Amino acid sequence: MVGARTQLINSVRGMVKSVGGRLPRSTTAAFTGKVKLLIPAELKAALEPLVRSIDNLSEQIRRYDERVEQLADKKYPETRLLRQVKGVGPLIALTYVLTVGDPHRFERSRQMGSFLGLRPRQCESGNSSNNGDREGSL
Repeated sequence: MVGARTQLINSVRGMVKSVGGRLPRSTTAAFTGKVKLLIPAELKAALEPLVRSIDNLSEQIRRYDERVEQLADKKYPETRLLRQVKGVGPLIALTYVLTVGDPHRFERSRQMGSFLGLRPRQCESGNSSNNGDREGSL
């Protein structure tokens, strides 16, 4: 839905630009409110359904975001700790918790990276071998 909304916004911008107009920068949430009055008269009839569709998609996305947040809060309270990290919202925290499952099955946190398919960088030269770790760390 987010991708569809982005494509619709880009379509509206492109059509307005094709007749010599220009729409201001805007967040996706505020886009329709800002552009309704700025759409050229010759395009209003064609673009009003697109603008309504953008509004509808934004509302659906907002409702889904709320549902994900409620699910994370009620059923997976361990996501609260992860959401304290800047940039980690309920969706990312929930994805992480559901992917990892029981974190206590890993003896060390480094094992979780391998479980997720992440591998440390390997650097070998002559007699020295470095697996991407800092010296002296375990």
